[in-house]
Amino acid sequence: MITTTKDTFSFSRLLMVLRHDIEQDWKDLSFKTLAVLGLLAGGLLIGLFMGHPFGVYDMQVLNWFQSWFMFIFVVGSWVMASEVLKSFSSKTRAVNAMMLPATRSEKFLSRVVIATVGYIIMVLVALAATEVIFLALRPMFDIQGDSSMFVYVIHHTFVPEIHSKFVDDAGNLIDIEMTVVGAFCSITTTSWIFSVFALGSSLWRKHVFVKSLTMMFVISSLINFSIGWFIVASMKEDIYNVPNMLILMGIITGVLTIANWIVTYQLYKRRQIISMCPISKKR
Repeated sequence: MITTTKDTFSFSRLLMVLRHDIEQDWKDLSFKTLAVLGLLAGGLLIGLFMGHPFGVYDMQVLNWFQSWFMFIFVVGSWVMASEVLKSFSSKTRAVNAMMLPATRSEKFLSRVVIATVGYIIMVLVALAATEVIFLALRPMFDIQGDSSMFVYVIHHTFVPEIHSKFVDDAGNLIDIEMTVVGAFCSITTTSWIFSVFALGSSLWRKHVFVKSLTMMFVISSLINFSIGWFIVASMKEDIYNVPNMLILMGIITGVLTIANWIVTYQLYKRRQIISMCPISKKR
């Protein structure tokens, strides 16, 4: 029989479900952590060998590695998001998930926490291990400098610095650093893309990543077209500048993120019923 609980949130039940999900998927999570470590270490070695014949400075290696890390981190987050509803990938897993004495919101939140907080922890562990590899290879490649790879990558990845240059009425070139606005736009855009893949996990059971990636590109094209139209329409006015466009992009993606998560949760509740139905078919 399916256990029922009061429709109220309980942090202790959430921890119970979270522990269950981690114990069920610990092999898969460990494999993903090792995969991220392997990719990061591979990117580090490529950067070292590319720059070794010409003399390597730590900032050269860190700039290359930060770009590589960002690519791996983003694509990895898409993979994790596309597996948010992995507990419903088969009928057996679906039944086991529904038998847990917890509310739907707690079960759903547990999967989201693993795909977000859990993924960040996995990446940080892999990055720390890569830092150890980098320190061990410094003498071999005669790398000049003593910068910390871990600190550099974290700072430049999660605190983006965006510059806006314009000429004022006196003809002076003004360079404004928009760390706050840039971070806002970066966070909302990343969150929206993540929510698109999470939505895909609730829409499809097969080839979720490829289908979600296609959906993301289609929606992104529509957003870019709309913003492009806005730029053309505002060229004659004084409202077109980089900060305004970043804020507009952040607002649009923020609203879409909230909408995606609402739809994802509603489809998740619906799938709990369909998964128990004998005539349900995989899509």
